[in-house]
Amino acid sequence: MWEETLKKNRIIFFIILILCSAGLFLSVRFLYLHDLRNQTLQDRLHFLEKKTDDIIIYRVDSSGGFNKKPEVTLKGKDIKDFFACLELSVPFKCKRCKCTGDFKIEFFSEGKLLDFMTYHHKTHIRGLKVPLRTDFYLSNGSQADLKEFFIEKGLIETE
Repeated sequence: MWEETLKKNRIIFFIILILCSAGLFLSVRFLYLHDLRNQTLQDRLHFLEKKTDDIIIYRVDSSGGFNKKPEVTLKGKDIKDFFACLELSVPFKCKRCKCTGDFKIEFFSEGKLLDFMTYHHKTHIRGLKVPLRTDFYLSNGSQADLKEFFIEKGLIETE
């Protein structure tokens, strides 16, 4: 009887050990993928900052589609100011809203579309050609800076 109990306890211990190991592996992998996404997005933003010579911003209409007429076209210093507003939240937040965004932002170089992103709820961005697409939350300071930038361009009203 004692041997039977000991054998059952060993099996239970072994199962718990396997489950804990699997959980640890998945947690580490999950954190690695989030860090990879975050770094890949930072790299993509640096690339776009260097290559972009026009940014066109469209407003999302009430049906969730994008207006065909651009609201604003950014050039020169405005492009530098725009990229200066983009700082990702650390630690990385993983969450995705279900809307199409408030604005669609297209990045052009010599008339060729490089990429686009959407701006959501004055807190996060989505899009960009990065693996494992999700929403990337902006830091608190960046949220305020980008909101102010959009107010200055007449895209959103002061609250």
